[in-house]
Amino acid sequence: MSETVLIGDKALMRKLARMVTGTEALLGLAAEMGAAVFKSAAESRAPGPHIETEEVVRTRTLATRAIGPDKAHWYYGLLETGARAHMIEGAPLVFEGSRGVVFVRAVKHPGFGARPFLRPAFDADRDEATRRVGEALKRAIEA
Repeated sequence: MSETVLIGDKALMRKLARMVTGTEALLGLAAEMGAAVFKSAAESRAPGPHIETEEVVRTRTLATRAIGPDKAHWYYGLLETGARAHMIEGAPLVFEGSRGVVFVRAVKHPGFGARPFLRPAFDADRDEATRRVGEALKRAIEA
């Protein structure tokens, strides 16, 4: 009996594509395990714990997950890139000021510099995520 050694992602994907059942689920699980590494790393750097992963694509040969803030905390994305100075307009804008309630038509926001947390998480934990994906695929193929 000969042993097959898979080297490189193209060979692995060809082998997985030949598997009759479970390829989509297998790739989905492997992607989820890798994404969990990034999620944990991003949460430790984010302003709060509201980071989630979401499946974007799952086929017999591809599984992709998105990682970022949940919908209620969409503004975390602004920290990743920063914001230029800009006007905020309303009809009217109402907020609590130091002397009581303030009504204005516009406010100039000064902007702020980027304080990224997603990219540093990816950069720091890419190897660990790759290792976890590889382990999940290896266990499934050996089974």
